[in-house]
Amino acid sequence: YMSVIFGVTAILAGLIARVSFEYLGDIGPFQVALGLTVVVWVIIYATWEENYGHINTGENDDKSNVSIALAIMRKHPSVLALGMIQSLFEGAMFTFVFN
Repeated sequence: YMSVIFGVTAILAGLIARVSFEYLGDIGPFQVALGLTVVVWVIIYATWEENYGHINTGENDDKSNVSIALAIMRKHPSVLALGMIQSLFEGAMFTFVFN
């Protein structure tokens, strides 16, 4: 179900990019993206509250978070595999796009 929504969203984004290219030139899609980013930022800034999460008074906050993450990856290797797959995929996409 979500793949259909993502597909429709991608098609609409392509159509909007094409129209902005026709009316605004080569950088039209980037200008539209910048405008939409500003609009969404204003909406998020006005409506979302800060989520501070669990307040930990320990001095080694970052160190304990990393050790917890490492323990989870040792206990569930699929979490590590998923992270590696995602990182490699994103790296391949950036290499493909920017070369």
